[in-house]
Amino acid sequence: MTPQKEKNLGGRPRAYKEEIAQAILDKIAHDCMSLNQISKEEDMPARATINKWIARNEEGFADRYRVAFQCRAYLMAEEIIDISDDGHNDQVMNKNGDMVTNGEAINRSKLKVNTRQWVMSKLIPTFGDKPEATSTDGAGTVIVNIVKDDGTTKDA
Repeated sequence: MTPQKEKNLGGRPRAYKEEIAQAILDKIAHDCMSLNQISKEEDMPARATINKWIARNEEGFADRYRVAFQCRAYLMAEEIIDISDDGHNDQVMNKNGDMVTNGEAINRSKLKVNTRQWVMSKLIPTFGDKPEATSTDGAGTVIVNIVKDDGTTKDA
């Protein structure tokens, strides 16, 4: 008879634990980490487990997650300013010794800013384009205009 292997009791946490939940919320709110990044850490639960905690609102986790997520969005807003103000790689020296514009670094900065703006506008209602509803015909017809952050409008 062959000896039975002992069951591996290690692995990622699955049961809700307040200290793990708080660590996740801190990473979101203070370190601007995504759930994808957090769930890749060995001592953190898998993404599916975290999603279950949110869906079940384990001990108010979903409510606190929303607050942490909003904090993350405000951190992203601050990152946009930092990225926009950081010009240390905007100029590079070419092989002739001349300083030239580093288009790759500038394009990467634009991508970072645009990505953060998009995420903020889609997931946090207070950011991004805002609809304005007006009635102009007296019959109750509602005309919706989208007011962009730059003040221009477009019809919905």
